[in-house]
Amino acid sequence: MRRRGAAIAAGGAEATSSCARPLPGPTWVRRAAVLLLLAGCATPSTPAPAPPTAAAAAPAIDPRCGMDLRRLFADELALRPDAAPQDLYLLVREAVLGPQPPPDEAEVARLLASLQPAANEPIIEDLDEVQGTVRLHLRKWLFIGGNAAELHEVLAGAIGHLPDGRRLEACLEAAPAALEALGGDAEGLAAYLEAKREEAWPAVEHSEKYKKTYQPAYRVVFRRHLPPWVTAPPPTTG
Repeated sequence: MRRRGAAIAAGGAEATSSCARPLPGPTWVRRAAVLLLLAGCATPSTPAPAPPTAAAAAPAIDPRCGMDLRRLFADELALRPDAAPQDLYLLVREAVLGPQPPPDEAEVARLLASLQPAANEPIIEDLDEVQGTVRLHLRKWLFIGGNAAELHEVLAGAIGHLPDGRRLEACLEAAPAALEALGGDAEGLAAYLEAKREEAWPAVEHSEKYKKTYQPAYRVVFRRHLPPWVTAPPPTTG
Protein backbone atom coordinates (compact mmCIF):
# COMPACT_ATOMS: atom_id res chain seq x y z
CA MET A 1 0.00 0.00 0.00
CA ARG A 2 2.80 2.28 0.77
CA ARG A 3 4.30 1.62 -2.66
CA ARG A 4 0.95 2.11 -4.35
CA GLY A 5 0.34 5.34 -2.45
CA ALA A 6 3.78 6.58 -3.44
CA ALA A 7 3.08 5.67 -7.04
CA ILE A 8 -0.25 7.49 -6.95
CA ALA A 9 1.45 10.51 -5.44
CA ALA A 10 4.11 10.39 -8.14
CA GLY A 11 1.45 9.92 -10.79
CA GLY A 12 -0.47 12.90 -9.45
CA ALA A 13 2.60 15.06 -9.57
CA GLU A 14 3.26 13.91 -13.11
CA ALA A 15 -0.27 14.73 -14.12
CA THR A 16 -0.06 18.28 -12.77
CA SER A 17 3.47 19.13 -13.94
CA SER A 18 5.57 17.86 -16.79
CA CYS A 19 8.63 19.67 -15.41
CA ALA A 20 9.52 16.65 -13.18
CA ARG A 21 9.01 14.05 -15.90
CA PRO A 22 12.06 11.82 -16.61
CA LEU A 23 13.45 12.43 -20.06
CA PRO A 24 14.67 9.56 -22.19
CA GLY A 25 17.46 9.64 -24.77
CA PRO A 26 21.13 10.59 -24.88
CA THR A 27 22.50 13.03 -22.34
CA TRP A 28 22.69 16.01 -24.73
CA VAL A 29 19.11 15.42 -25.80
CA ARG A 30 17.95 15.31 -22.18
CA ARG A 31 19.82 18.51 -21.35
CA ALA A 32 18.29 20.34 -24.30
CA ALA A 33 14.84 19.11 -23.37
CA VAL A 34 15.35 20.20 -19.74
CA LEU A 35 16.19 23.70 -20.88
CA LEU A 36 13.06 23.82 -23.00
CA LEU A 37 10.90 22.55 -20.17
CA LEU A 38 12.38 25.00 -17.69
CA ALA A 39 11.65 27.84 -20.10
CA GLY A 40 8.03 26.77 -20.23
CA CYS A 41 7.71 26.05 -16.53
CA ALA A 42 9.51 29.04 -15.13
CA THR A 43 7.76 30.90 -12.38
CA PRO A 44 6.05 34.05 -13.73
CA SER A 45 7.99 37.18 -12.86
CA THR A 46 7.79 40.89 -13.44
CA PRO A 47 7.73 41.58 -17.20
CA ALA A 48 10.88 43.06 -18.62
CA PRO A 49 10.56 46.76 -19.41
CA ALA A 50 9.75 47.61 -23.00
CA PRO A 51 12.73 48.69 -25.07
CA PRO A 52 13.06 52.45 -25.39
CA THR A 53 11.62 54.12 -28.43
CA ALA A 54 13.95 55.41 -31.11
CA ALA A 55 13.38 58.97 -29.93
CA ALA A 56 14.16 58.19 -26.29
CA ALA A 57 17.23 56.17 -27.23
CA ALA A 58 18.56 58.79 -29.62
CA PRO A 59 21.26 61.06 -28.22
CA ALA A 60 20.34 64.69 -27.59
CA ILE A 61 22.99 65.69 -30.11
CA ASP A 62 23.24 63.58 -33.25
CA PRO A 63 26.98 63.19 -33.97
CA ARG A 64 26.49 63.72 -37.70
CA CYS A 65 24.61 66.96 -37.07
CA GLY A 66 26.46 68.29 -34.06
CA MET A 67 23.60 70.53 -32.99
CA ASP A 68 21.23 70.13 -30.05
CA LEU A 69 17.99 69.86 -32.03
CA ARG A 70 15.92 69.18 -28.93
CA ARG A 71 17.04 72.48 -27.44
CA LEU A 72 16.43 74.25 -30.76
CA PHE A 73 12.87 72.91 -31.06
CA ALA A 74 12.10 73.42 -27.36
CA ASP A 75 13.13 77.06 -27.53
CA GLU A 76 11.08 77.68 -30.66
CA LEU A 77 7.95 75.92 -29.44
CA ALA A 78 8.11 77.66 -26.06
CA LEU A 79 7.84 81.01 -27.84
CA ARG A 80 5.75 79.92 -30.82
CA PRO A 81 3.70 76.81 -30.03
CA ASP A 82 1.81 77.05 -33.33
CA ALA A 83 4.96 76.46 -35.39
CA ALA A 84 4.14 73.96 -38.14
CA PRO A 85 6.46 71.34 -39.71
CA GLN A 86 7.21 73.91 -42.42
CA ASP A 87 8.41 76.37 -39.78
CA LEU A 88 10.56 73.79 -38.00
CA TYR A 89 12.13 72.78 -41.29
CA LEU A 90 12.97 76.42 -41.95
CA LEU A 91 14.36 76.73 -38.43
CA VAL A 92 16.83 73.89 -38.96
CA ARG A 93 17.69 75.11 -42.45
CA GLU A 94 18.49 78.60 -41.16
CA ALA A 95 20.48 77.25 -38.24
CA VAL A 96 22.73 75.08 -40.39
CA LEU A 97 23.03 77.03 -43.63
CA GLY A 98 23.42 80.36 -41.88
CA PRO A 99 23.04 83.87 -43.31
CA GLN A 100 21.95 84.66 -46.82
CA PRO A 101 24.10 86.91 -49.06
CA PRO A 102 23.76 90.45 -47.71
CA PRO A 103 21.58 93.08 -49.42
CA ASP A 104 22.93 96.55 -50.09
CA GLU A 105 22.57 99.25 -47.47
CA ALA A 106 19.68 100.98 -49.27
CA GLU A 107 17.64 97.77 -49.16
CA VAL A 108 18.46 97.36 -45.48
CA ALA A 109 17.27 100.92 -44.86
CA ARG A 110 13.99 100.24 -46.68
CA LEU A 111 13.49 97.08 -44.63
CA LEU A 112 13.95 98.86 -41.32
CA ALA A 113 11.72 101.75 -42.44
CA SER A 114 8.87 99.27 -42.93
CA LEU A 115 9.01 98.15 -39.29
CA GLN A 116 7.98 99.62 -35.96
CA PRO A 117 10.26 99.28 -32.92
CA ALA A 118 9.09 96.70 -30.41
CA ALA A 119 10.23 96.05 -26.87
CA ASN A 120 8.45 92.73 -26.34
CA GLU A 121 10.75 90.62 -28.54
CA PRO A 122 14.14 89.10 -27.81
CA ILE A 123 16.98 90.80 -29.61
CA ILE A 124 18.58 87.46 -30.58
CA GLU A 125 17.70 83.77 -30.46
CA ASP A 126 20.47 81.19 -30.59
CA LEU A 127 20.19 78.67 -33.41
CA ASP A 128 23.32 76.58 -34.01
CA GLU A 129 25.77 76.56 -31.13
CA VAL A 130 28.46 75.02 -33.37
CA GLN A 131 28.89 77.88 -35.80
CA GLY A 132 27.11 80.57 -33.79
CA THR A 133 24.11 81.36 -35.98
CA VAL A 134 21.35 83.42 -34.37
CA ARG A 135 18.12 85.10 -35.36
CA LEU A 136 18.44 88.87 -35.00
CA HIS A 137 15.00 90.41 -34.46
CA LEU A 138 14.76 93.69 -36.31
CA ARG A 139 11.95 95.39 -34.38
CA LYS A 140 13.96 94.97 -31.20
CA TRP A 141 17.06 96.13 -33.10
CA LEU A 142 15.24 99.39 -33.81
CA PHE A 143 13.98 99.64 -30.24
CA ILE A 144 17.49 99.53 -28.77
CA GLY A 145 18.76 102.08 -31.27
CA GLY A 146 20.25 100.06 -34.10
CA ASN A 147 20.39 101.69 -37.53
CA ALA A 148 20.64 100.58 -41.15
CA ALA A 149 24.39 101.13 -41.49
CA GLU A 150 25.15 99.01 -38.45
CA LEU A 151 22.76 96.29 -39.55
CA HIS A 152 24.30 96.20 -43.01
CA GLU A 153 27.71 95.72 -41.42
CA VAL A 154 26.38 92.77 -39.42
CA LEU A 155 24.76 91.20 -42.49
CA ALA A 156 27.96 91.66 -44.47
CA GLY A 157 29.55 89.05 -42.22
CA ALA A 158 27.92 86.46 -44.47
CA ILE A 159 30.28 87.30 -47.33
CA GLY A 160 32.40 84.26 -48.07
CA HIS A 161 30.28 81.90 -46.00
CA LEU A 162 29.92 78.45 -47.58
CA PRO A 163 26.79 76.59 -46.43
CA ASP A 164 27.20 72.90 -45.56
CA GLY A 165 24.52 71.00 -47.43
CA ARG A 166 25.63 67.58 -46.18
CA ARG A 167 25.34 68.69 -42.58
CA LEU A 168 21.90 70.11 -43.30
CA GLU A 169 20.73 66.71 -44.52
CA ALA A 170 22.14 65.00 -41.43
CA CYS A 171 20.36 67.45 -39.13
CA LEU A 172 17.07 67.10 -40.97
CA GLU A 173 17.28 63.32 -40.79
CA ALA A 174 17.71 63.59 -37.02
CA ALA A 175 14.97 66.20 -36.60
CA PRO A 176 11.88 63.94 -36.24
CA ALA A 177 13.43 61.92 -33.39
CA ALA A 178 14.40 65.13 -31.60
CA LEU A 179 10.86 66.47 -31.94
CA GLU A 180 9.34 63.16 -30.81
CA ALA A 181 11.46 63.30 -27.65
CA LEU A 182 9.67 66.56 -26.84
CA GLY A 183 6.22 65.08 -27.52
CA GLY A 184 5.83 66.97 -30.80
CA ASP A 185 4.32 65.94 -34.12
CA ALA A 186 7.24 63.85 -35.34
CA GLU A 187 5.15 62.07 -37.98
CA GLY A 188 4.00 65.35 -39.48
CA LEU A 189 7.55 66.66 -39.60
CA ALA A 190 8.87 63.42 -41.12
CA ALA A 191 6.22 63.53 -43.86
CA TYR A 192 7.02 67.17 -44.64
CA LEU A 193 10.75 66.45 -44.75
CA GLU A 194 10.26 63.50 -47.09
CA ALA A 195 8.57 65.81 -49.58
CA LYS A 196 11.33 68.41 -49.26
CA ARG A 197 14.03 65.79 -49.69
CA GLU A 198 12.71 65.12 -53.18
CA GLU A 199 13.08 68.86 -53.89
CA ALA A 200 16.70 68.89 -52.63
CA TRP A 201 15.87 70.84 -49.43
CA PRO A 202 14.63 74.09 -51.00
CA ALA A 203 14.25 77.49 -49.37
CA VAL A 204 10.76 78.11 -47.98
CA GLU A 205 8.88 80.84 -46.17
CA HIS A 206 7.11 80.54 -42.86
CA SER A 207 3.63 79.05 -42.86
CA GLU A 208 0.75 81.47 -43.24
CA LYS A 209 -0.45 80.84 -39.69
CA TYR A 210 3.04 81.49 -38.34
CA LYS A 211 3.32 84.75 -40.25
CA LYS A 212 -0.11 85.91 -39.14
CA THR A 213 0.33 84.93 -35.51
CA TYR A 214 3.96 85.89 -34.88
CA GLN A 215 4.74 88.42 -37.63
CA PRO A 216 8.40 87.38 -37.92
CA ALA A 217 10.89 90.10 -38.82
CA TYR A 218 14.43 88.87 -38.37
CA ARG A 219 17.64 88.06 -40.19
CA VAL A 220 19.95 85.12 -39.56
CA VAL A 221 23.45 86.31 -38.70
CA PHE A 222 26.58 85.09 -36.98
CA ARG A 223 26.79 86.03 -33.32
CA ARG A 224 30.45 86.98 -33.71
CA HIS A 225 29.50 89.80 -36.09
CA LEU A 226 27.09 91.49 -33.67
CA PRO A 227 28.19 94.69 -31.93
CA PRO A 228 28.93 94.35 -28.22
CA TRP A 229 25.87 96.38 -27.20
CA VAL A 230 23.66 93.61 -28.62
CA THR A 231 25.28 90.61 -26.96
CA ALA A 232 26.36 92.26 -23.67
CA PRO A 233 24.12 91.47 -20.68
CA PRO A 234 21.94 94.34 -19.46
CA PRO A 235 23.37 96.42 -16.63
CA THR A 236 22.24 95.48 -13.17
CA THR A 237 20.42 97.95 -10.94
CA GLY A 238 20.34 98.28 -7.20
